[in-house]
Amino acid sequence: MVRLVVADASEIEMVVNFGVPRSSISAAARHDLIMRELVPPRTERSYVLTDVTADGQPLPPLQVRVSGALGLIGAGGILGLDFFAQYEDIHFHVPTFRLTLNSP
Repeated sequence: MVRLVVADASEIEMVVNFGVPRSSISAAARHDLIMRELVPPRTERSYVLTDVTADGQPLPPLQVRVSGALGLIGAGGILGLDFFAQYEDIHFHVPTFRLTLNSP
């Protein structure tokens, strides 16, 4: 799991899944973002999250769709291939569970 922080106000626990083409968030995460006024108060199929950080490191804007199925597995979201395709090199250190992303 990767903990994303949006605008220093909302945390979303994201599952890493390279097999999923698009990143997504749960309906509960969308509701939290709406309540904190971080996304428009409309029921949209997709959003662009800005001012996103992971472990204090800034990330590019993240386009996500809303998935009702995520609530069933207890995850706030999934980081899919669309997110990781922005990077040239991805390294996962298994003993520490540290994920390192390098831009081109």
